[in-house]
Amino acid sequence: MSLINRNVLKKALSRKAGPILEKKIIPQLEAQFEEAKKKALADFESHPVTKEILEGPSGSNKSGTLRGRGNLYSYIGFEKGDNPIGRLRELLSTKIRIRNKVSRKGDLVFYITVDIPNEKDIEGVTQLPWAPGRSWAKGIEEGLSGLGNYLVTESPQSRSGQAVQIEGLISNASFSTTSYLTKIIQDLILSLEKNIVIK
Repeated sequence: MSLINRNVLKKALSRKAGPILEKKIIPQLEAQFEEAKKKALADFESHPVTKEILEGPSGSNKSGTLRGRGNLYSYIGFEKGDNPIGRLRELLSTKIRIRNKVSRKGDLVFYITVDIPNEKDIEGVTQLPWAPGRSWAKGIEEGLSGLGNYLVTESPQSRSGQAVQIEGLISNASFSTTSYLTKIIQDLILSLEKNIVIK
């Protein structure tokens, strides 16, 4: 009776099974990634903040951040005709991606590594028009000051053409924060982390 060397057997099986499993498992991981990315982008497009800013300076306050007064486009102070959501959409579409595919056939281990936008990436494409270095996307979640001085009115002095900030207080209202990109990214990571290495 001969004894079987388990390590030798494992290596032999890996050499034969590895290429077959790789062809099956890697595409499955890629499909899981694409499905998770698709959902993240859909969550971004359907978010009230995204929809509100896309409406431009005359849109309504769908997000509720301004207590129903005016809209985020004019409150943040985007120039009329600017497309801040387009820059953010491009970042998410291109930065959420598969970086590489790894297979260790000797151990029958297969995985893919993906890139996810970080806080610096997002801040880079969401600069406040009047305060470079500060992110409006971060402000959505942490607060944007000045709602008490926010007057909704057509004015040639307005960047958006629909509102201005005045010196005197016209209300005691404060900005109402809401979750936005942080939650979308967190949900994406949670949907991937069981099967995919994220760096």
